[in-house]
Order: sequence, then structure tokens, then C-alpha cells
Amino acid sequence: MRGLFEPAVLAFVLSVIPVMPIAATPSPDATAAVDDAEAQFDRGVMDDTGRGVAQDRAAAARWYRKAADQSHVSSSLATPSARRKRALPA
Repeated sequence: MRGLFEPAVLAFVLSVIPVMPIAATPSPDATAAVDDAEAQFDRGVMDDTGRGVAQDRAAAARWYRKAADQSHVSSSLATPSARRKRALPA
């Protein structure tokens, strides 16, 4: 007794299940480049920590500054000058 895994049954089940398209997720660079402050901050965090990309603190500072210029509060606190003012590690 193979039941549900019998080839004919499996073929039928797979033929009636609708195929759902997978939505493409835009890359962090693509969303950050269109003046999305949250995406710019997220990209800064990625560059700052090296999560998913090579660590690049200079690039992180640029992304943080772009987000901060749009009044993104967390970015304003993450910029290198803000870190120095609070004596946080760079």
C-alpha cells in the first residue's frame, strides 16, 4: 500500500496544486539607492557588521549619513561622529 505516494496519485496532486510565483526580493543596494532611509540604515548595518557582505566601515558611514540626512534617527546615532561624541567603539 503506497497510498498518497503512488506515482499516479502524486502526479494528480501536484497537477491540481496551484503554482505560486516567488516574488523577487530586491537587493539591499537596490532599495537603499532609491532614497529609502530604512534600507540605507540596514545596508549601513550590513557593512558595519560584515553580515552578508565584506565589512567596510567607510561604506557603512556613507549609508548611515544618507539615512541620517533623511532624518532616520537610528542612523543619526550610528554615524562615526555620533559614536565619537558618545565614546562608543568605532
